[in-house]
Amino acid sequence: MKKLTGLIPLTIALFGVVHGDIQMLLDTSETTSDLVKPDGSGWVIPPSSQWMDVTGMNLEQETARVLTVCKKPNPAGNFVMSPFINGNGATSVDIEINYVIRECSTLRNFDQCSEEIEIYSMEANSFGQRADPTTDEFKWKKIGSIKPNRSPVKNLTIETLSTKGLFIAFKDYGSCTQINSVKIYSHYCPSKIDHLAVFDESPANNVQSEGKCVQNAQQDSYFSAPRMRCA
Repeated sequence: MKKLTGLIPLTIALFGVVHGDIQMLLDTSETTSDLVKPDGSGWVIPPSSQWMDVTGMNLEQETARVLTVCKKPNPAGNFVMSPFINGNGATSVDIEINYVIRECSTLRNFDQCSEEIEIYSMEANSFGQRADPTTDEFKWKKIGSIKPNRSPVKNLTIETLSTKGLFIAFKDYGSCTQINSVKIYSHYCPSKIDHLAVFDESPANNVQSEGKCVQNAQQDSYFSAPRMRCA
């Protein structure tokens, strides 16, 4: 690539790798108002579910809005579903769940409790596509689970997101659980100028993107098009 006033040195590389920044898509860690909204735009607890949206204390002993369940076992399971999470062009997303699950041995009726919460996801293009898992569970995909653990954090990755966004859901069968926070985020590379080339914002998908020459510069025929890989 060259400016109109002359060529840039041949020693300047036109290929490179950039490590992405974090783009937060959902973060309940600092929410102090209701997670469940009357109009359905927030988290949703089906009528038959025993989950509750309450004000509690997180692990930092700070007041926060949390999702909790600690009821008699329900063979059909208790669901709670997230709002629509817009991926903003992301092709993969990371999920971080901060939680506490009591061991059955610490409960009075420990022979009737569960120590596992299943985690589901459903890809979608809009809020209106959210399926009710109590009747359309086949539309949801199990992506993991959480159990009593020394570490209160569970990390998951959805490696391929082919829609504009997604929902997640938790399914309980009779545990005593508190979901302190849910964070969902993606990695992206912001637009930048590098070696006289302009690169648009792109998701961190390890795919090379092609840049364009800055104003008043043109690509020299000796060079291939400038490329950048966002990792």
